[in-house]
Amino acid sequence: MEESYGEVWGLRSICRKNATREGLRRSIEDREIQAANEADERGKEILVEALLEVKQDDDTIIRMLHKYYGLNEDDAEQLIVGERTIYIPCKTLETYLVRTEGFSRDEAYHYIVDSGIIDKLRENRTRWKKSAKDLFTESKKH
Repeated sequence: MEESYGEVWGLRSICRKNATREGLRRSIEDREIQAANEADERGKEILVEALLEVKQDDDTIIRMLHKYYGLNEDDAEQLIVGERTIYIPCKTLETYLVRTEGFSRDEAYHYIVDSGIIDKLRENRTRWKKSAKDLFTESKKH
């Protein structure tokens, strides 16, 4: 049976609509997965920060990360080190800049990034032990 031009055009149109719907569905699914992964990462960071704040030992934190997030020991240790040596000192410095030096939160954040404090903390693994005031004073010298 021979198909008319209209029937062929209609089939093509339906195929395009279905492909568009499929592409849109995949895009939405990808965004949902990405949002879930970001929330999962933030949850891990919050857990580590909270447990460090209440002075839990690293073994306990590693067990909790494994239990609740399925992280292996190496990944858990890496997360703990990042939180302890970079994130928490930056957050403490941000609070210091806002409360003591009169920065807005946005200004404090940009100061920390623009002055290279994050890189300095990564390069020198003992710098995180300094007070926020000392980190700020040191950053002004360079």
